Amino acid sequence: MKITVLLVLIFSHFCFSQMNSDYRIGGKIGMNISHIVRDESSRSDFNDPYMKIGITFGFVVDKTINENTSIQGELVYNQVGSRWGNSMFENPGHDHAVYNLEYVTIPIYFKLNSKIGDLFTDFDFLLGASYSYNISAKQEVTIESYDEIDYGPKNIRDELNHNELGVLAGIKLPFYKDRIYFSLQYYWALTRLYHSPTIAYPDELQNKSEFKNRSFTISFDVFIN
Repeated sequence: MKITVLLVLIFSHFCFSQMNSDYRIGGKIGMNISHIVRDESSRSDFNDPYMKIGITFGFVVDKTINENTSIQGELVYNQVGSRWGNSMFENPGHDHAVYNLEYVTIPIYFKLNSKIGDLFTDFDFLLGASYSYNISAKQEVTIESYDEIDYGPKNIRDELNHNELGVLAGIKLPFYKDRIYFSLQYYWALTRLYHSPTIAYPDELQNKSEFKNRSFTISFDVFIN
């Protein structure tokens, strides 16, 4: 938590110190469609993970480098995770599990303007990296073969790497008068989710050191200047 507060203070100071410069400052709101991938050698009572929906919101700072290039930094809250045994559109049934993960994230990426025709004059390609700090992690597991014993929600934060690095890529489109932008981003974590490869109770899922976060983000950026 101390790291989270420090990140917020540093980012806030940077934002306000640039108010009179040519930086653009605003906010972000949207949703994450996320899942946790695992190594092919992992085995489980569950099927491959399904997507899980969560929210994202925070602050953005944008700096124009030249006519075709700019750089954007963000400080955002992210809800991610994964589902096993049932999709996000199904009611829980049979064996199922849910991972609910929350992060404070600082992505920094370059925006490369494509200038495709009249419609997408300010169409941008996004490419960058991201640092995330975990603030909450809970696991819910139900296995019918064990008389529908419910193993959640269980706090698993101490089992996870609190610091995560990743890369991202996407596109950004102008939505309203150079003040509102629509963004699509895909995030690929480079850091493994768990500290160690020990067996994950209760279904003996192995090689959990190979678990990594993935997410697809749909959001709007709203600038105040």
